[in-house]
Amino acid sequence: MAGSDHEEAARVSLFGRIFLLNALALVLAAALLIFGPATVSTPALLGETVILVAGLAVMLIANAVLIRIGLAPLGRLTREMTTIDLLKPGPGWPRRGTVRSPS
Repeated sequence: MAGSDHEEAARVSLFGRIFLLNALALVLAAALLIFGPATVSTPALLGETVILVAGLAVMLIANAVLIRIGLAPLGRLTREMTTIDLLKPGPGWPRRGTVRSPS
């Protein structure tokens, strides 16, 4: 059923993909703060600040990787569109799914 998984993923909008990937990163960060041993005092101590900055760096890197994964279909589409000449008939776009006629 790999085809149905692909079709289901194709139905999620770009906004939805990016939102879900960012939400995943934020939920993981929140879980680490809730269940981890880290605490922050007022004013923040140097060791606490270093840990928070390192955690922020890890979260930003993870977010960048997740966004890259979420936007990968656009990269594939861009590469494919550079090889297709819409003004010349030919094999054209590889067909997936069903073609719907306008009603």
